[in-house]
Amino acid sequence: CLDLTVGEATQMQSILKLEGATSANLISNKVLDTFWKNRPNQLKNYIKKWGADNGLLPDSKFISSTKINEQVKKVAIELANKRSKMWLKAGGEKFNKSFFDSQSTDNLRLLFLEIAKDAPDDIAKYLNRQAIVVSKSKGNGEKLNRIYQDLRDGHFDALRTGNTLAGKSYERAKDSIKKLLSTNDDWKKANKKYQVFSDTYEKPLSKGSVTELFNDLKDGRWVEKSTTNAKLYKYITSNNVRASDIEKLAKAVNKSGVKNAWQNIASDFFNNAFDKAAIDNMNRGLNIGNNFYNAILKTPRNKENFTEVLFQLAKQSDETIKRADVKKVVISFADVLKATTAGGKIG
Repeated sequence: CLDLTVGEATQMQSILKLEGATSANLISNKVLDTFWKNRPNQLKNYIKKWGADNGLLPDSKFISSTKINEQVKKVAIELANKRSKMWLKAGGEKFNKSFFDSQSTDNLRLLFLEIAKDAPDDIAKYLNRQAIVVSKSKGNGEKLNRIYQDLRDGHFDALRTGNTLAGKSYERAKDSIKKLLSTNDDWKKANKKYQVFSDTYEKPLSKGSVTELFNDLKDGRWVEKSTTNAKLYKYITSNNVRASDIEKLAKAVNKSGVKNAWQNIASDFFNNAFDKAAIDNMNRGLNIGNNFYNAILKTPRNKENFTEVLFQLAKQSDETIKRADVKKVVISFADVLKATTAGGKIG
């Protein structure tokens, strides 16, 4: 972790501790609120649009503004979480452990401070804070890449809304950090694949694109295609997937003959379900067992999907297993998790 105050931690380093599937409920509202309020309007707008496009924000006609704001903050964490995992899928793990020399890092810090002088007020404050984050990052690639991704989001939203002055500030800051990151070959390779993941994830999954995904999955070469992997990740972690969809997906994947493919897909599904339950309940102080229980049995669809993914996973090693038997195991396991909720809440 960066050695930052809560105010400086608005860069999301504290927020991204939910990289583990259960740690989101440890994040205090104070950190979340500070993380959110210190972001420029362009970054907030980008997050809101992403949440709306992915069906994560409720209809404002039927819910209070307070609840909407609370949900938007959670969407910010979900976006950060998804982004972190997509970066790893694009091959970014090696780069995350890399470091840039102190002179290059300090030059970037000074550039941010220089760009801030001519930037609109809220962006200037943001860049000044990021200059501190850059300094305390000690040149770590993972932390610098997160700053780059945020700046790219801000630039994108400024262009979308026609805010020329803000766009220029974001572009200058984005290009300055990209110039440094591009000196690393691992970053260039990972970023090229990540861009495909990001662009694909931004687009809604139409009926046609889902059909295309299923057809692509039957071909064993799909594991090398970034577009197919991006669609697959979006599909398995979407709010609209049903048990029948999961069954069809497993059949398509199994036809490809790719070893351990369903195990990896199941891992993505489980991680996403647990993360989402933790994020949804993060301001309620629920313990880990309760979050897991909500991930599995909060709704009938949760239970059906969880059972189907586990059933398809079990079939990889035992074709004779029955879906009803797996369902009993899921319910039994959920009951054990529910019993752990009597242990009290986390702070």
